[in-house]
Amino acid sequence: HVEPAQAGLLGRMMALAPQLAAARPWKGITPGKSTRADVEAKFGKPPQAQENQGKCAARLIYNADKKPEGAREVHVCVDAAGKVVEMSVFPDTVLDRSTVEEAFGEEYRKKLTDEFLTYWHYEREGLVVFFEKGNKNVKVMLYVEAKPGAKKPPAKEKTPTGGGGDEDGAGE
Repeated sequence: HVEPAQAGLLGRMMALAPQLAAARPWKGITPGKSTRADVEAKFGKPPQAQENQGKCAARLIYNADKKPEGAREVHVCVDAAGKVVEMSVFPDTVLDRSTVEEAFGEEYRKKLTDEFLTYWHYEREGLVVFFEKGNKNVKVMLYVEAKPGAKKPPAKEKTPTGGGGDEDGAGE
């Protein structure tokens, strides 16, 4: 179940997600390649589906007892042709900034939402990581189509303690 505040953030996140070209898979589902049938074969029939959600002809929502391992909730946006456009994965464990960098690297563009929450966009891999207020832990990971030809983000400046960039989320 998505809280009203979460639904609003989700809508804004989807507006930020570009329409691009081959993506990082999650649990074998790849935006731009996988279909609704692939999703349902992998995760089962969703407990909830919302029709006609903007660019999503259908939004498949997995939560409660019917959620993929590793997530407390997953939303899969499917277009009119039945192709997966994007997936919003709300992790069921706490993931902090250093864990994200260890897993996905440092080639991301650091950006801010209209609410001044930090997100990292891994354009080449089709992954957008949104952080909770305080910018320490992951709120949601948005898997989208990748932009393989995207320019490499600028190198992160190292602080005297060896960390990467500012920690307050007010960068770029």
